[in-house]
Amino acid sequence: MSRAYQYILFDLDGTLLPLTVEDFMQRYVPALYDFMAARGKDAGVVVDAVFGATRTMAEHPDQTNEKCFWDAFEPLIEAPREEYEPLMLDFYLSDFDKVKGGTVPDQNMVDAVATLKAKGYPMAVATMPMFPLEAVQTRLGWAGLNPDDFEFITTYSNSTALKPRTEYYNHVFEMAGHKPGDMLMVGNNTLEDGVTARLGCNLYLVTDHLIVQDGGVDLEQFPHGTSTDFLAFCQALPE
Repeated sequence: MSRAYQYILFDLDGTLLPLTVEDFMQRYVPALYDFMAARGKDAGVVVDAVFGATRTMAEHPDQTNEKCFWDAFEPLIEAPREEYEPLMLDFYLSDFDKVKGGTVPDQNMVDAVATLKAKGYPMAVATMPMFPLEAVQTRLGWAGLNPDDFEFITTYSNSTALKPRTEYYNHVFEMAGHKPGDMLMVGNNTLEDGVTARLGCNLYLVTDHLIVQDGGVDLEQFPHGTSTDFLAFCQALPE
């Protein structure tokens, strides 16, 4: 039996990782604040600068999200990138782990990835590219997954747009090296992940942490189900 998909793309938060954006932000802010305060920085100013710089990533097709972030961060913090970039990396390699809280892996998604890997399907993590690689790798660890199981991971260093912009996904398709119609996007957001269907990509929406947004696709028009259902879906795919 021939394969319906040549490549599998996964969203991270709410899909592979059972952690909602709300829970993430509730823990992220105090963790970053405490980390910076412990190092003698004006933590409130740093946190505000991080969020202010992050907002500028929305539209700048001529530069990476990373460059956009730091170009905006420096004037907000009134300090050079060289002073704060090592601190942010240290945070993502240490205290960032506190943001995990009581989050535990979804074993169905862990088994689904293992099933696809065993069948030889190449996979990538197409997550919102607002963080450096180290932060995404940490979050994959929270999900019980090995970053090495994926061909690539979108980060703020290798992306020039955010979800749900078509520029972001066109770049993902280019990195995967396949036409959208030969790939499957697995996500939980009817807009941020669902927009791939409008670009010709196949779509599966995992409903455990489903987010329905204005302008998103109609859930009932696409394959969808719980993580248990998705595992069964993967088990039924041909090798």
